[in-house]
Amino acid sequence: MEIRIDDYPTGLGIRALMRDLILVIVLAFSIMMGGYGIKYIIAFHQLPLEPSYLMFLASILFVLCATALQRYRRMLPHEAIIGGSLLTAIAILLLILVVGGIEYAWFVYEVSVAQNAAYIALADTNGITGITTKRSLMAFLGVSLVAATTIYLVVASKISEAMER
Repeated sequence: MEIRIDDYPTGLGIRALMRDLILVIVLAFSIMMGGYGIKYIIAFHQLPLEPSYLMFLASILFVLCATALQRYRRMLPHEAIIGGSLLTAIAILLLILVVGGIEYAWFVYEVSVAQNAAYIALADTNGITGITTKRSLMAFLGVSLVAATTIYLVVASKISEAMER
């Protein structure tokens, strides 16, 4: 008896399931890096990116967001300016937190895993104690996955409700 791939049901939705899984994992890592970004800003008392680069990027994002809102969402100019400002502020804040989180995760790796003396001295200088271990990293990732799944399901249900109207 020959088994063919065509014999299996196609309604399993494996592609949709994998798309949702990848989306939730990316959202969870963004949440986790955002949390580490907050730790970075608090620990080092500085932004992870230069303010001049942030202002340049914010100006480009503002122009793109305001024009897209006015052209594709058919908003009035003052509504597009307000919407573009809000979208730009949210995007820049997320960028700051994610880049800070990546830098803090690298800092944690250098201190706890690589035992880099320069990073250990930097941790002592800034008063950072109790560096994240592998167990706490996995716990934080687990909490981030649960939060990301909850956010994804709520947003997906709201979108499906809005599409039905």
